[in-house]
Amino acid sequence: MMMLMESLNGGRGGYGGGRPSYMRNLTVAVIVIMCWRLFLASKALGPFRMASMVDSDATTNSYGNIQNSNAAALLGTAGLGGSVSGATANRFRGDPVRIYVETRRFGKKGSSQSDGSLPVNAPPSLKEEPLYQKCHKWAVVTTIYNPSDSVKLVGNDLNDWCMVVVADTKTPDDYMQEAGWSTGEGGEDTTRKVQFLSVSAQNEISKMIPFVKLMPFQSFARKNIGYLYAIWMGATAIFDFDDDNLVRGENNKTTKGGGILGTELLADFTNETKSLVMVRHVSIAMDFNDRAFNPLHMMGATIADAWPRGMPLSLINSKSARGQRGPLVLKEVQQSNVAIIQSVCDHDPDVDAIFRLNHQQPFSFESSKAKAMTLEVPSQLYSPYNAQATLHFHIAFWGLYLPMTVNGRVSDIWRSYIVQRLLRELDTQAHVLYSPPIVESPSRNAHDNLGDLAAEQHLYLRTEALLEVLDNWQPITDKGGTDSLQARIEDLWIHLYERQFVEVEDVQAVQDWVAALEQSGYVFPAVKDHSLVIDPSTGGVKDRQECARRRLANWEEPRPTFMNGSNFGALTFEHSSNISVARLLTEYEVDNPFPHSVDLVVRAAATKGPWELATMIESVQLYWPKCAGRVLVVLDIGDEEFAHENIPSWIDVMYSKFDFGMPGRLGTQLFNMYSDQQGRSEYVAVIDTDTTLITPVTPDLVFNMEKIDEAGNAPPYILAETTYQKGMWSKGDQWMFKGDSNDWTFMVTLPTLWPRAMFPQYRAGVEAIHNNEFETTDLWQHFRATRKAGWMSMSQFCLLGNWMVKHWTDAPFDLRNETDIPPMRYGCHLPYYRGLSFGPGGKKDPDSFQRTGRNLMLDGLCELFCHETPHQAGSPPAVGLPKWKSCAEKCPNPTKKYKDVYFKYDRKVYGTPEQRLQVEANHFEPFKRALDSVFRRAKQISTVKL
Repeated sequence: MMMLMESLNGGRGGYGGGRPSYMRNLTVAVIVIMCWRLFLASKALGPFRMASMVDSDATTNSYGNIQNSNAAALLGTAGLGGSVSGATANRFRGDPVRIYVETRRFGKKGSSQSDGSLPVNAPPSLKEEPLYQKCHKWAVVTTIYNPSDSVKLVGNDLNDWCMVVVADTKTPDDYMQEAGWSTGEGGEDTTRKVQFLSVSAQNEISKMIPFVKLMPFQSFARKNIGYLYAIWMGATAIFDFDDDNLVRGENNKTTKGGGILGTELLADFTNETKSLVMVRHVSIAMDFNDRAFNPLHMMGATIADAWPRGMPLSLINSKSARGQRGPLVLKEVQQSNVAIIQSVCDHDPDVDAIFRLNHQQPFSFESSKAKAMTLEVPSQLYSPYNAQATLHFHIAFWGLYLPMTVNGRVSDIWRSYIVQRLLRELDTQAHVLYSPPIVESPSRNAHDNLGDLAAEQHLYLRTEALLEVLDNWQPITDKGGTDSLQARIEDLWIHLYERQFVEVEDVQAVQDWVAALEQSGYVFPAVKDHSLVIDPSTGGVKDRQECARRRLANWEEPRPTFMNGSNFGALTFEHSSNISVARLLTEYEVDNPFPHSVDLVVRAAATKGPWELATMIESVQLYWPKCAGRVLVVLDIGDEEFAHENIPSWIDVMYSKFDFGMPGRLGTQLFNMYSDQQGRSEYVAVIDTDTTLITPVTPDLVFNMEKIDEAGNAPPYILAETTYQKGMWSKGDQWMFKGDSNDWTFMVTLPTLWPRAMFPQYRAGVEAIHNNEFETTDLWQHFRATRKAGWMSMSQFCLLGNWMVKHWTDAPFDLRNETDIPPMRYGCHLPYYRGLSFGPGGKKDPDSFQRTGRNLMLDGLCELFCHETPHQAGSPPAVGLPKWKSCAEKCPNPTKKYKDVYFKYDRKVYGTPEQRLQVEANHFEPFKRALDSVFRRAKQISTVKL
């Protein structure tokens, strides 16, 4: 037994990297036996309470890490609330087992937000403190030990921070003197902005604020008093830290020699003059159906399979839960919408006991200034964050409350999951971020791994049930109550009490916590009305229609900008100056939404060819439906200033760099093969910057609407050319697929449309062919070498298209080539159009490029609003739409029987003249009739408004 325990606790880091497999199996066996005893104990005991975890011989660190404890005693007294049946135990499901019978203080219909039991004025000890009221940044810590290096550093070195230290009954009385801080009568440090809340000071405050009286001594929950104190003092940012987590600063010996400092990160994250934060976008596989994301791998953990404390055990080995491989993609989020930032911790991170028993310690994270970055937790998933090194901002102060009826090793994790669920209730998107290491733990107080294992039992056995319950919870508005965040907070905690995640004391404490925040003057964020939430990308046809209606209700006319130089969309009609082209096309979208959601994606280098990007975006702003999905422009890292000045707000912008050693054109093409990873729509339309849309993009141009089924599904058009440029692009196809390719060209029209679900299947297919990961295959180096030799042999459009027509079977599509009746093209790849001029060395001429693109855009409008659509003999003429005020000026030339540009690729025109005439008439006749109908409706509405 001594040898077994020595193996289990072999040093602070657990086992070495060369541990034999039988030792791992032995560890698993011990854990299973322990968990079995915990289940047996649950038969005799009621719901788990924190007190049951601590025996008379145990000592604690921050009230959560049980040390020098009798593990057997712990295992014999702790209950799980589950049951034992036959040879196995029933899993905890979080089913309702009791009813909350007390009075709701915020959710009762017709009740006020506060019951008025608290005083209007702050307690004397929280008033008239000019030294502290100058602080907007507060650090909060609770401890039972002498001042640690961590606490001293925050008090001494963070000059623009104040700190409140929450004492407990075991905290030394001379704490401030031991830290070297002089104190005033109230225990404050008059020179370094440190407030020491002694037990007696807390008792005084509790006489005025009932919430403080509810907090038990010798409990991790005492920290809640510090949070409340900082909020009363006017905090805008709160650093929630532990006394054994050391902020990485200039004076730390362990951080010398490079790497971004924690002090720098704290200053950057709390810079009130900064409006945007750059974060890493995390892509989650479409078929990932779980609820939690493990961020440690993307944060550069030196142990690749590390997981944070609180991660569901079923996902600790899941690669899908760590995000998808692919190009690095960043985006900017509003600083005011950042709710929480969790710092990873170097040396001895916050991991659970199972990890410690099976992995070598210490380990660290990426902290170099060149590579370290902050990432955003996907809003639809959960990631655990702790109370050891976390920044909380004003928008989420209401979520600081730590539950007191669970163990300290569980309390902060439960808090993190509850808050992330409630953040979805806000009427603005709030962000949870993970940052590079602000702190390190070179001398963390020793852990008793078996004691921690017992303390963390709810994390292992109830986390998955908790996340399911949180996701399924319906907020108070669905039950008929006061529509406020306060009401929804109360309702969710009651919901969790009824399912045995917390006890009634926590519900009562949360009610008083919310009331105390109200009395402090804290303004709770507004909540969303779920009945008004729409998402054109993930919602259905009705969401896309409602999106268009809302754009009309809050209509703003297009303005001339660098990205909208001609401003064609603002042109109005004869006898109706209140209706613009852009408004008319949006009215059409209300009645004629896409049957499937489509995201339009372009990868561009703005500073290298801004006139290309400007022409393309100008055509998209004019002709692309605004509610089909999202329009995403991915620029180079470093193009942020250009984007802020020029990209319109309705376009989403992200930033990337060319990983895998693939710069320039090849890097762009490689990125396009990951175009599925930046959104969640059904289809992705990929477009080049040197493409111009030439006519309004309507559903019948993208999908074969004649083949729409009863469920509303319509196959997309996929256009190919089986002979053109075979000597060029076929070399890339042959290399990629090792001869298993049709070698067709798929640039007959741009953008090209692909099912989002096809992209991961395509990458997996290439990996299988080359027996290597997609982005590291020698294929890319081959193309890089051939590019230097002048052989431009790869097209992402051809590669994706040729794979799709041979392997994609999950959904139907309508494949057309030069032998078929051609659909109308709605985009023109300008280098293949004869109107474009080239300069020396084959470089595009910017003036010629923009002039050609705008002429093609204008021709499309002339076709609609100045010329009659050609029709065949016997067909009724097109409805005569009202004309532009300046048709004679802008469109002097009458239209041809059909326009070559709708059917042309390079010098080849597809289809016979009769086919082209019929295809054009089949599109424009009904389109113009629909436009006439919506024009009349819009005119009536505008007349009524006038």
